[in-house]
This record gives sequence, structure tokens and C-alpha cells, in this order.
Amino acid sequence: MLMLFLTLLCGLAAAVLRGFQLANSFDPRTALIEPGDPMTVSLMALSALFAVLVVAYLFARRGKQAPAKPLGGFWFIAEFAALFSLFAASALDLYTGFANGRVSVICLGFLGLFAGGALLMIALSVNKLSFTSVTGFWATVPVFWACLMLIIEFWGHAGNPVRNSYVYGMLATVLCTLALYAIAGSFFRKAKPGRVLLYALSGVYFAVLTLGGALLGQWLGDPMVTLAPASMLRLAFIALHLSAAAVAVLYGRFTPPPKDEPEEEETA
Repeated sequence: MLMLFLTLLCGLAAAVLRGFQLANSFDPRTALIEPGDPMTVSLMALSALFAVLVVAYLFARRGKQAPAKPLGGFWFIAEFAALFSLFAASALDLYTGFANGRVSVICLGFLGLFAGGALLMIALSVNKLSFTSVTGFWATVPVFWACLMLIIEFWGHAGNPVRNSYVYGMLATVLCTLALYAIAGSFFRKAKPGRVLLYALSGVYFAVLTLGGALLGQWLGDPMVTLAPASMLRLAFIALHLSAAAVAVLYGRFTPPPKDEPEEEETA
């Protein structure tokens, strides 16, 4: 749990740097950042330090399998808050998609509602250490939603040359996709708890950085980046859900089956 707290602490510190960077570091005429800008350098240094910290932590716990423990009420509160954010973001996507005639956003909204239902089913059964193939099928639904979200976000920024205005949010989306994919593998007896922790902790950091930085930057008068409500809700989902996923790993979920337990045969 200490590593998750450190992740949140680093994410909040990075969000403060990001907020001041958005408000003060971009040239209003060119929308570029001057080389050597102290906020930008500090943010990059903190992100690099956090990456080293996560990798060192994973190497330290390599090969260790956490004993299964009850997840507790706070875990379910965080997970249900994450699902509420996902349902709300998907509802906004549907409204925006139908209002603007954007088929891709409509598909993202419907798939997000489906993914939220799947994650709700998984959350209600995650205390069980044996996962059925049916649960494994539902675990793949959020992966497709995350992939579509990543594609749509890439389209939205493909023509934007100012990478510093969106790169951290894109990293949060990429890491969320990878985390959901790694978690889904656990339901098909391909558990990689180290990868789940790597993607989840990193995703939490970049989601907190992006969401908190955007809110602080707007409060300080940021002229550069304004996140849509649906994007903010998705970032809240990433931060909350990946925090819950990291706790689940630390409490003995998403771990490889015992070596003496035979592998189940795959069925068509």
C-alpha cells in the first residue's frame, strides 16, 4: 500500500507543476515552451524519478506472491466511484456524439456503458480467487473500450504539433489500456501481477497529473488546455480504477495459479 500512496503523492506533486506549467510556461503567441523552462524540466525530472521508483519497487518484490486478504469496504467505494465516473463519461459521450453526429463517439459511449457493466460484474466477484471463463470473457470488454478511446484521442491530437499540451493524458490512456489488457490475461490463467502493477501505478500517476494539472491550470488562468467533462471523468476513472487494481494485486488478486494446479484446457 505504501507504493500506491507514494504514487498518489508523486501524482499530486506533478499535478501542481503541470498546473503552473499550463498557466505560465506556454508562449501565448506560438503555443510553445521555451527550452529550459523550469516547470517543464522539473515535471520531466519528477516523472523520470517516479519511473525509477516504480521499476525499483517491482524488482524488489519480484517473485513474491502476496497472500490473499479481504479487500475491504474502501476498495469497493473506490471501485464504484470509478464505475460511476465511467458511466457518466459514457453518457456524456452518447449525448455529444448524437448532438454532433460523430459515430465514433457514439460507439465509445455505448462500449463504455458495456465495459462499465462488465467491470461491475468483475468487481462483485473479485474476492474469488478462481476466475471462470465467463468472467474472462467480460474482462476483455473494457480492453476494447480502452483501445477505441485511445484511437479517438489519437485522432483528436494527430494534427497538434504541441505535444506538451496532450502527451501526459495520452500516456494515461495508453497505460490504462495496457493495465486492462494485463488484468484480462489473469482471467485466462496468464497472470502477470508485476505488469499489472507497473501499468496501474504508472497510469494512476499520469491520470492524477493530467486531471489535477488541468484543473489547477484553469483556476490559474490556463490559456492552453481545457479538458472536456467526459475527458475529465475518464481520467477520474483511470485514476480510481487503476488504484483499485493495484490494491487488488497487493491483496493477492490477479496472481498466477499454484504450480501444482493443472492448467485448464482452452475450449473453442
